[in-house]
Amino acid sequence: MATTKKSPTARVAAGFGAVALATLTAFGAALPASAADSNINPDTDRSLTIHKFEEPATATGSSANGTRITDPSALAGLTPIHGVEFTMQQVPGIDLTDPADWQAASAMPVADAISAVATGSPYERTGTTDATGQLTFDDAVPMGLFLVTETAPGVDADGNPNVIAFETQPFLVTLPLPVQNQWIYEAHVYPKNATTAISKIVDDSDAHVLGDSVSWSITAEVPEIAASNSLDSFIIGDDLAAGLELESTTVSANNVTLVEDVDYRVDVTGQSVRVVFEAAGLTKLAGGSDVEITVEIVTSIIAIGDGALQNSANLWINDPTMPIASAYTTTPATTNWGTLSILKYEGSDQAAVLADAEFQIFRSQADADARTNPVSVLVDGVSVDTFTTEDDGIAFVPGLKAGDTYYVVETLAPIGYQLDQRVQSHTIVAGDIDRTSVDVSLSNAQVPGYALPVTGGDGQAAFMIGGAGLLLGALGFMLIRRRKAAKAQA
Repeated sequence: MATTKKSPTARVAAGFGAVALATLTAFGAALPASAADSNINPDTDRSLTIHKFEEPATATGSSANGTRITDPSALAGLTPIHGVEFTMQQVPGIDLTDPADWQAASAMPVADAISAVATGSPYERTGTTDATGQLTFDDAVPMGLFLVTETAPGVDADGNPNVIAFETQPFLVTLPLPVQNQWIYEAHVYPKNATTAISKIVDDSDAHVLGDSVSWSITAEVPEIAASNSLDSFIIGDDLAAGLELESTTVSANNVTLVEDVDYRVDVTGQSVRVVFEAAGLTKLAGGSDVEITVEIVTSIIAIGDGALQNSANLWINDPTMPIASAYTTTPATTNWGTLSILKYEGSDQAAVLADAEFQIFRSQADADARTNPVSVLVDGVSVDTFTTEDDGIAFVPGLKAGDTYYVVETLAPIGYQLDQRVQSHTIVAGDIDRTSVDVSLSNAQVPGYALPVTGGDGQAAFMIGGAGLLLGALGFMLIRRRKAAKAQA
């Protein structure tokens, strides 16, 4: 079963490579003559060494008869695969000291051998290939017929799981192995797996607020296809995260020219995007060398969810039903987002919150100082650049990219309060989506009051003194007039 590799450059060992040893063909080779020195020596130690390589772009042309390849040039350029697990099981019921069983071994289908070992094997060993791609079974190996199976993809030298698209097909080998009138006690096989890679990266460098676009780039390498195999399907899939809205999908390749709706089609169902290669495209992929497919998916950010918008790319090779369990999956590519909560309150009491204060946010201090180029954010499908405090005193900006710094300016104070002219900054934190988690706090003072008359105290005394003065002045004026009138009559 294929396994899923959680790595941005998931190595996928696709089992197109045929086993270099022609398993049953070896049994058909001429058996040694009956001379004494050509007889099997049951006391000679036996072993099987597996050399695991990636499928090369060009066949090596080396023989596959169970002997060790000693010419370094024959293996030049081959890449070993580390960590692949193989199991070696002796097939019960085959006694190679009996000539009749040699005939039975040479005629046995692999399927029959698999059935035979299912009920038990007299000798069974499991091991993994080393950094050179080599694994040797030499632990008291008996004389017999053996079924060799690739049982697990294992991990590479860096600890990352190998992802096997198609395991090396199980094969049979006798130990000793008859080759050209000789007995090979130390057999060597060279199974190869075509390899590919799938990765996914996100480019959100131009995205800053809800409504902006983010590009997701998926790269998949087409494996080198051995002549004995075929590429029957090749599908790249991406299930977009909630909060992403598809804008466009573009497919390109190196070393081959692809035409949409001829070589491939793009199927979109809801958040699911599938690039499915048609027969014409599969022929191009299989016939090319070092072919790499790139799928660029552009989406709009319409909601940020928990602040982490992430998803993985999937690759299916020769599995058109596309079960997730058999997909080769990248680690998720992620774009991180947060929110901005601005609290408005009266004086020094943060509990005395104020509604109806208006704010704008800016990408730079210079813009904030000049009150130019306010940032617009998509809110409920509408682009707005002004954010107003509600009854809880909070103005909420719902989607800003994490790591960006914004500058907050009050543009309208609540009625009866003075405008706060200060500029405050805040850097958006990934995953900070709680509206009540205040990021910026600003206070307002009431407008200055007018000087109003008061009663009592010094004010009252002043009024009384002033009134008495007026009365005395009026009385004096009347007395003077009366005296003048009396003199005039005398």
